Amino acid sequence: MIKALPGPDLPKANYTVWVRGYGLVDSPKVQATPGKPLDLKAVIAPSPKEAAQYYPAAYWYSLLHIRRRATSPALDRTGTASQNALGTKASGLN
Repeated sequence: MIKALPGPDLPKANYTVWVRGYGLVDSPKVQATPGKPLDLKAVIAPSPKEAAQYYPAAYWYSLLHIRRRATSPALDRTGTASQNALGTKASGLN
């Protein structure tokens, strides 16, 4: 059992909570109220395919932080950034 760290002060209410994480499927949902101990158990996904249903590719993509170019792009005579200097979005992943 993992002891939870102190969290934000939540208003008195009923909450539905469950365990979700990489390589897991969602655990059964339980009702909870602030200050009451919970006994939550992680459920390991039977396969990577099933785990991906909970964290699809779009989720992982949203976690990417594509870095900006370290230098400013070269400008042409009109003050417009040169396409060659900008590179491609994919080059920011290198």
